[in-house]
Amino acid sequence: MGEICAQREYEKSDFVLALEATQERVRHPFGARPLEEAFERAQERPLVLKHPKLAQAVLPTAIAGVALELQLQQGDKPIILPVEPLRRLFHQRKLIVGGALRQLVKCGLLSVTNAAYYRGKAREFRFVAAEGRDFERSESEIALAAERGGGPMRIGPTCNSR
Repeated sequence: MGEICAQREYEKSDFVLALEATQERVRHPFGARPLEEAFERAQERPLVLKHPKLAQAVLPTAIAGVALELQLQQGDKPIILPVEPLRRLFHQRKLIVGGALRQLVKCGLLSVTNAAYYRGKAREFRFVAAEGRDFERSESEIALAAERGGGPMRIGPTCNSR
């Protein structure tokens, strides 16, 4: 800890307070952008959802892919799926992204681990879907993603955030 404080010119007491404040948060390496990285991995390995309500649903399928990649990275720890950053990644309105998350919970692919919500706090989830039962990795979709070069997936037109 002392070496990190020295390199970043932090006071040790401030660093201890920061650790205390962030103890329950999802952890990632310094400078990593886990949501964007999960988004890119999900594009390279797209899912096909088996639930009848989700089988043709493009946005929930894409968000499920991101959730799976985050959960693989986090192990047993909860993941966060913040609506505003997801909205920007998928070029959708917040209302649509929120509805997609709710649909994934209702269909049993995501479970809410901490339902407490207030402005500025993302809800915590676990990706609980099982490969084979709830989803598959589509070889044809993976091939299409490779042809696209893994470029950004545009689900819809850029919309207002409200």
